[in-house]
Amino acid sequence: MAKRYLLTIIRETSKGRLLYLLIVLLLYLALVPVVDRFIRIQFLFDLFMSVILVAAIYAVSQDKRRAIFASLLGAPMLIFMWLSNYYTSDWIVICSSLFAALFFCYSIIRLLMFIFRESRVTKDVLFAAIIVYLMMGIMWAGVYSFLSKLDPTSFEIGSLDKKDPNFIFTYYSFVTLTTLGYGDIAPMTDIAYSLAILEAIIGQLFLTVLIARLVALHITHSHEQENNRGNIENKNE
Repeated sequence: MAKRYLLTIIRETSKGRLLYLLIVLLLYLALVPVVDRFIRIQFLFDLFMSVILVAAIYAVSQDKRRAIFASLLGAPMLIFMWLSNYYTSDWIVICSSLFAALFFCYSIIRLLMFIFRESRVTKDVLFAAIIVYLMMGIMWAGVYSFLSKLDPTSFEIGSLDKKDPNFIFTYYSFVTLTTLGYGDIAPMTDIAYSLAILEAIIGQLFLTVLIARLVALHITHSHEQENNRGNIENKNE
């Protein structure tokens, strides 16, 4: 009886795993800049990223093998990220940024496989699509942070250089992903130019392909419902 009750709880909890991840991502993007004045931003950033990492592992781990692989990618990111609070080393930040980019890249791939494997537009499909877009921005922020530590001349930050570099690159990544292009942060090297172009292109292609996919699934499902309804009416007659 107790085992059955526990399995029921786990099953019901797993249904909301994508929603949990989406909420954490939105809270991170909304709250970290707001509380910058009240809490040491590096600690808050690391805390949110730790929660996001755990939620992402939970969201993309449909079985034990995938959970282990996601954890192996996420653990080094977590370790180097927290080490950067106690040791001022560029290589710690470089390793943290690199593993963060790899972890989010893997999570994005797993979620995309889920989206394009589904045959109906469900809440989870919509949640996964939004999560992928948000994770793209965070993943590219890790790439830019990695590049900036390897070559400090990669970006011209200007008046923003006194703010936390982690969220500066998150901000720059989403500005690039959405093709807003405010111009307050500018790429200065060929590699930085190429990465910015690549992110902007991927962001627009993702939206285009995703919308086409969701519309196609919705139309297909609507036709199936109409056909089933027609078959039932014919049988009743």
